[in-house]
Amino acid sequence: MLSFTPYRSGSDANLNTVDDGKSTLMLDCGLRWPKVSQLLKGKATEVEGVLVTHSHGDHSRGVKDALHHGLDCWMSIETAKALSVEGIHRIEDGERHHIGTWTIDAFATVHDCPGSLGFVVTNQQGERLLYATDTQYLSPRWGDGCAILALEANYSLQKLRENVQNGNVERLQKHRVLWNHQSIDTVLKFLEKTDRSRLREVVLLHLSSENSDEVAFKRRAAEIVGVPVRVA
Repeated sequence: MLSFTPYRSGSDANLNTVDDGKSTLMLDCGLRWPKVSQLLKGKATEVEGVLVTHSHGDHSRGVKDALHHGLDCWMSIETAKALSVEGIHRIEDGERHHIGTWTIDAFATVHDCPGSLGFVVTNQQGERLLYATDTQYLSPRWGDGCAILALEANYSLQKLRENVQNGNVERLQKHRVLWNHQSIDTVLKFLEKTDRSRLREVVLLHLSSENSDEVAFKRRAAEIVGVPVRVA
């Protein structure tokens, strides 16, 4: 059965895996290798491949280490150029690739980083996971029929406005958040519109430490989907 494990999520570092009992994929690699190896209990070199969403350090810090240790790393050409890495596997918006037993569908995300991608990964039993982080919004079609939705829920617009008013968040930062990250309200609209007939879990990712409310986000999502919701 498909399972998703978020080891780190947020603006400091992101590291996740998806496993189906046969093989494992790494989704983003935002930590240096010693920590990656520690978190994966020495089995980091056994992953089938590494999917990198974009070049920002909190998602890509460990990519060069992963390549050095012989892992197949998949990313857009823009991400590879930004990271100054060679020997990668290229994957672009709208493409489908096969990595071991997995089928990978890539799509463009809305972020201030050229070549940013989200992924839908499907195992041999037809179970699907959507992994999408650092994006302003998503088309509900990417979630259709997924067993697990792993989605960025970065901020509450109300909390963001309050933090700008009280000086905890600069106005310039507010505009970057609005145009490059997904709010809980956007996530809820996505959940309402996507086909949830096979859904069994939602994982909320990349919550802002200043502009989110973990308890409220989890409750509001659970009210819509009627399946377990957890916060990474």
